[in-house]
Amino acid sequence: MPTFSESLPALVGVALGAAGAMTSSLLTDRLRWRRDQNVRWDQRRLEAYTTFAATLKEITGLGFRLSAADRADSHSIPIERELGLQELAAANVRKTKDWESLLLLGDELTVAAAREWRDATRAFERQARAEVPDPAEWQQRVDLMNEARDGFYLAARRSLGIGGGSVEQFPHLPRLAP
Repeated sequence: MPTFSESLPALVGVALGAAGAMTSSLLTDRLRWRRDQNVRWDQRRLEAYTTFAATLKEITGLGFRLSAADRADSHSIPIERELGLQELAAANVRKTKDWESLLLLGDELTVAAAREWRDATRAFERQARAEVPDPAEWQQRVDLMNEARDGFYLAARRSLGIGGGSVEQFPHLPRLAP
């Protein structure tokens, strides 16, 4: 029968092995939890970004439709003024709600880019609501809005870790002749 001193190295080895296995399991579980949390929040961030973008695009489309009858170069289907204003009001309520989700989940650069796009869309909307939009100011508002949209998408893609190069649309969009 071995003595305690002869069994001590084996006992220490078993204890160290158990401690190592427990530490390894703990670290693995912690890493898995962090990875799952990152995936979860990235999904929610993506939803916040796309919902906000869709609402701003809806406001933009309504602005184009609302002003279509007053712009000779318009390709938009005109909408009756009262109906258009009602739909704009409803879209603005959604925008306010979407903004809160974006503030909660977005990173600093994406929120700043979203603010620029939101403000440019607001200026465009004011021009669209005018009885007769000023063609020079109209194009300026459209350009600022489109540039701001590109900035938002660039920031959002970075925030989500999406690569693939530039997706800018502004340089490819038609403009009124000066």
